[in-house]
Amino acid sequence: MAVRVGTYINKLSDAIDRANYRVVYIALAVLIAAPFIVGHWEASPKPRKITKRLFNAIEECAETGKPVLLINAWRMSSRGENQPQFEVFVEHLMRRRIKFVMISLEPDTAIVGQRLCKRIERYYKDKNGEDWIQYGRDWLMLGYRAIYASGYWLIWIPNIKSSGMVKSFVRDYENKDLTTFPIMRRPGAPPLEKPGEPVDLDALSAEEYKEQWLRLDDFGLVLEVHFTHTIRDLIGLVRLDQDFRDADGKPKIKMGLGTVNMVVNEMLPYFDSDDLAGVLAGVQGASEYSELLRATEEGPSRETVRQRVNPYSLGILFVLFVIILGNLSTLWKRVAQGRGPSG
Repeated sequence: MAVRVGTYINKLSDAIDRANYRVVYIALAVLIAAPFIVGHWEASPKPRKITKRLFNAIEECAETGKPVLLINAWRMSSRGENQPQFEVFVEHLMRRRIKFVMISLEPDTAIVGQRLCKRIERYYKDKNGEDWIQYGRDWLMLGYRAIYASGYWLIWIPNIKSSGMVKSFVRDYENKDLTTFPIMRRPGAPPLEKPGEPVDLDALSAEEYKEQWLRLDDFGLVLEVHFTHTIRDLIGLVRLDQDFRDADGKPKIKMGLGTVNMVVNEMLPYFDSDDLAGVLAGVQGASEYSELLRATEEGPSRETVRQRVNPYSLGILFVLFVIILGNLSTLWKRVAQGRGPSG
């Protein structure tokens, strides 16, 4: 019996060795396409610490009333991982009515980001009423901004610190004066006397301007969605500026990142040092975040997450299966030939 089993294993091992690589690629393609053919199912991943802490950092903004600065910096080439991350963030912000200002660093996704934000806004308006969330009062888009100096170094952070948001950026993505929008007022500042009408900033003293208009240190969280990690530049600027750090050396400005899997490991040291409040790691991170959102209610980003995470998960499982199968086949041949696992 043992000899027969060994013969079958030998035949299977030989078949694996002779398998054409095209068969593997075709099988992988079929598995990735399967969710689009048979429909999507509900995955329930267990959120990791790096995901839960980022979720909690946004929840904290809802409790404190501080706005969020959303840096929309992904490209269409990275939309497979970054788009679901972007959508779960915007859904969370709009669901909890957390004020946010969005800056886009890539021209293509500046347009896509605007469309996605407006779609999620419409979802909550239809669900909770037209006054639930309003552009200019609860959220605002600055549009595409080329805001890097030579060497890919952020130049707008010092500008926001010294000049505030309205003097640094002046107009929104539709070329409207930022002083016409209530969201540009600092938390606790008196409301605009005439919303929708420009304010003459030259008529204000330096102290009045500083007290009334949004500054960098008013944001409860700086949140970036990127295909790499330019937020490291921001971390470096915050580390160098004592105004942005407390007596213990910890950053006063919380930062969070959604990025592709291949660069996540490079960012984990910043999470361990508390320079990052949390990290969304690829599609899996978006799926974990979506699961945290689903704990209270279903939202508009769920379909995008399902479309990305199911093919991704099947592809990863298949690649792991092929690797394990190949290694078991090699191990069996070595043992059968009396050479042992290591040869």
